[in-house]
Amino acid sequence: MDTSSNAPADDQAHMVDLSAQADPWAAHETPEAEDLDFGMGAEDAAPEQVQDDEEEEVAEKEPDPMADIPWDVAPDKPVGDKQSAAASGAAEGSGKVLLVLTNTKEAAGKPTGFDPLQCARVYQALIRQGFSVMWASPEGGLVTADASAAAEAAEDECFASWTADAGVAEALKATAKLEDVDPSYCLLDAVLFLGGRGALYDFVSHNEVRRIAREMWEQNKVVAALDRGSVALAGVILEDGTSLVEGKEVTGASNDEEDAAGDSAGLPVTVEEALEEAG
Repeated sequence: MDTSSNAPADDQAHMVDLSAQADPWAAHETPEAEDLDFGMGAEDAAPEQVQDDEEEEVAEKEPDPMADIPWDVAPDKPVGDKQSAAASGAAEGSGKVLLVLTNTKEAAGKPTGFDPLQCARVYQALIRQGFSVMWASPEGGLVTADASAAAEAAEDECFASWTADAGVAEALKATAKLEDVDPSYCLLDAVLFLGGRGALYDFVSHNEVRRIAREMWEQNKVVAALDRGSVALAGVILEDGTSLVEGKEVTGASNDEEDAAGDSAGLPVTVEEALEEAG
């Protein structure tokens, strides 16, 4: 699918190019904190530092309302497979990206879901560049890959590596519910709505999908979508009453592509139709 953008210059600040990233971290290994020696024992610590440490211990005991949000590779809250995070060279402070997947696993009597190959490539591109990733879906919990798309991707090396990652597998069983995601609290830098046939059923009219996109845009953060995931942007109304996509060029799955794939019959809406209607 075409994911390029011809958006006006003042809108390009909200967009990010995830295509064919170089991989400068391939041979990098991140040491565990306990292996680092800074040459100062506990008895050498200054009184001020001891006091700071005590305050940090007290702060850590306070309940964290976002403790159950499943960050896959977060610098301050690693969840999942730490070894894969270290091997990929995830760098601290690089930014946090919310990846939103569909919950729809069956529609019109056919199994459906998110596009697993697309998801695998985006995820690995982000991790290799040092971003931390948060998985979410409209209703939270388990998300399902489209079985037919998974079969087509079976020979792809990127897809094979992604499916072998135990941390990812666990995260996809317990995605965050969008209703529970506060972009400011989570310090999100970007949101990306991923595609798959299922997105045409729950992204297009879900209030929390629209809220996340609106809040991120109005906080001057990156709002992006791929393929059928672009339908998430069609219903977003900004605070000034205008449509998010009004007057903008937005890429996504076209009607011709849907027809060529033999998928247009029975769809509740197509990306092209939804975006054109939204302006």
